[in-house]
Amino acid sequence: MQPLNADLLPKLLDDLYGSIEDPSRLGRFNQTLLDALRAHVAVLQCIDAPAERAWFPIVAGITARDVETHADLIANENIWVQRVEPFIRPGFVPDLDRFVPLSELKRTRFFNDGMRHLDIYHSTGIVLATEPSLSAQYTINRSNRAGAFSAQELDLLRALSPHWLNVFRLQERLNLTEVFANAADNPEVRPLWIIDSTCKLHRVNASGEQIIVNQAWLVSHQGRLTTAQASKGAAFCANVYAITSGALPQATLQLQALTGATATLHFQQLPRLAGLVTPFQRPLVVLSIELAAPDSAVDVATLLRACYGFTRAEIRFAESLHQTMALSHTAAALGISIGNARTTLKSVMAKTQCHSQVALLLLIERLPKAKPPSKAAPR
Repeated sequence: MQPLNADLLPKLLDDLYGSIEDPSRLGRFNQTLLDALRAHVAVLQCIDAPAERAWFPIVAGITARDVETHADLIANENIWVQRVEPFIRPGFVPDLDRFVPLSELKRTRFFNDGMRHLDIYHSTGIVLATEPSLSAQYTINRSNRAGAFSAQELDLLRALSPHWLNVFRLQERLNLTEVFANAADNPEVRPLWIIDSTCKLHRVNASGEQIIVNQAWLVSHQGRLTTAQASKGAAFCANVYAITSGALPQATLQLQALTGATATLHFQQLPRLAGLVTPFQRPLVVLSIELAAPDSAVDVATLLRACYGFTRAEIRFAESLHQTMALSHTAAALGISIGNARTTLKSVMAKTQCHSQVALLLLIERLPKAKPPSKAAPR
């Protein structure tokens, strides 16, 4: 047989880790591996035991009807599984010809009523999960014309095994976020982001996109308060992660918004089961924010100064513009020239990332107003 290409493993790993963000690349990974191993059938089977549900992310070389036709035979008379079962563990790559010689396989109903019709004589694969609630295995099969799998081919699968375990676990965790995304209209759903150690955003639900807009949060980090400010939830999330990354693996962090709201930031480190080999394998962290209702609000001047870095003159300008709604009236009220008013307007628009005067006025309008002091009850 031809030796395997030295570039094959990096190519396979690139598509395998790439499938975390682009699931279509899993099909390309599978086809590249089948071609390299001269195999014609591959199946990735996952079984959710509590839900009594099986699904097949990969079915190549046979049809779903073939799988259904032989399901009972495979479940009850699979001599390969019966022989290898005591050795099954996550990451295991079995050489099934060693467990069941071909001469013995050919005498079984499992082969004669099933595998022979699919031209499957030799099989191997990777065990991905063996938990009571979830089992998963990837099997690669080929005909008798290709012969038994060689030591070099099995070594390739063993080199892939820890990486696929890693990808499988990451994808399993990432799929949980779809529950959040599908329920994005529910106001009780937490904002949720998944980012890596470089603060690159991988997943975000709708609440995460919308909830942290034009707010500043005070983050307690190593005995000091730091402001994490952003105009978008994703950027906010990256800022908070950058500020607090030194505190990980701390599970939660208390936040205080200058608007008066309080929140708890929850960290969940996603598993990393193999060494870093590609950018897709950077350790990922799930961040979610549990918001609490604001107890009080602060005045607009404090918000503008803390959130956007307004000077005292810019605060007076913004408050006047909000009252007069016209730049010329604001200039007259403050006793400044219209040119100076335009310069100040340009400065505050840059600080707030507002692209128009109307947007600036809307931002100021939406800032929470300070609550009047409560009056003491008469005695």
